[in-house]
Amino acid sequence: MLAIHNGISVQRSDVLAQLIGAKFTGHPPYQPLNYYGTAKDHPLLEGVEDFAVDEEPYMFEFDPFANIRIFLEYEFEGKRIPAGWERAYGLGKVVYLQPGHHAPSFKPAAYRRLILNSARWEGLSL
Repeated sequence: MLAIHNGISVQRSDVLAQLIGAKFTGHPPYQPLNYYGTAKDHPLLEGVEDFAVDEEPYMFEFDPFANIRIFLEYEFEGKRIPAGWERAYGLGKVVYLQPGHHAPSFKPAAYRRLILNSARWEGLSL
């Protein structure tokens, strides 16, 4: 499963929050954000450079029982905030990507490559 941006904000379903491994808690105003790969050896980041895009800085509450691997972060107020992670769920895998509020969010070639890598990904690194 690949969940992009507001796919996490459908929190009426506890099952969805458990599946994704976190739930959306809100966001400060829309603004320019810088994104950084945190696990450069991760196959999802193959060919993906750091990038910047105007976006909503989503905040999350992570499920303490979900074994997730964060591979993308954004910088906000001097801190790095998770923006992309993967996890195993049942017999499958889940990838969540925070950018994607509107069409310009998909302009950076690096982000389009990350989406393509996520859709093609066959292995779990957990």
